[in-house]
Amino acid sequence: MLHGLIPEHYFSGYLFIAIYFFVLGVVHFCLFDLYGKYTQRKKLLFYMVIKVQKLILSISVLAVYCLLVRTFIMEFAFTFAAFYLITLLFETTFFYNFEWKSKKNRIK
Repeated sequence: MLHGLIPEHYFSGYLFIAIYFFVLGVVHFCLFDLYGKYTQRKKLLFYMVIKVQKLILSISVLAVYCLLVRTFIMEFAFTFAAFYLITLLFETTFFYNFEWKSKKNRIK
């Protein structure tokens, strides 16, 4: 679809970006779920540690791509940043709703 809309900016890394963020999201969700089974305390701290880890890993992937591939760097960086921000928004909303429901259940 993107190739048909803007073929001059299409690069083969689009699929890699989507797979990267999907796998990273599944791993982080599983880690958060596993951590939540053992302790109800310090979930916010664990969430923030996961977000910092995701930021560092994502910057590393972006840097490696820029150093090794050297084609479509701007397109890759903008697309990567857009995916990062969208997943960050989704994960933050999920965490907020999850904690809100947990807090309501603890009060009852």
